[in-house]
Amino acid sequence: MWEFAVLLLIIGALVYFVGVTIISQRWQFLLRSTQPVPLRSLIPLVLVGYMGNNLYPFRSGEILRVI
Repeated sequence: MWEFAVLLLIIGALVYFVGVTIISQRWQFLLRSTQPVPLRSLIPLVLVGYMGNNLYPFRSGEILRVI
């Protein structure tokens, strides 16, 4: 039974990180007109923004993404 739970956890983590990568690529496309930003730098920023949105009220993660 726990093997199935671990499998679901791994699948969920993979889906999450694929989604974060796609969203980071969207940010890369939006930011290319100002300055090219490597995807390797954008993924942690998107993750920090999501963390802030989950922990702080009033979508404060958007402000954390800028800092």
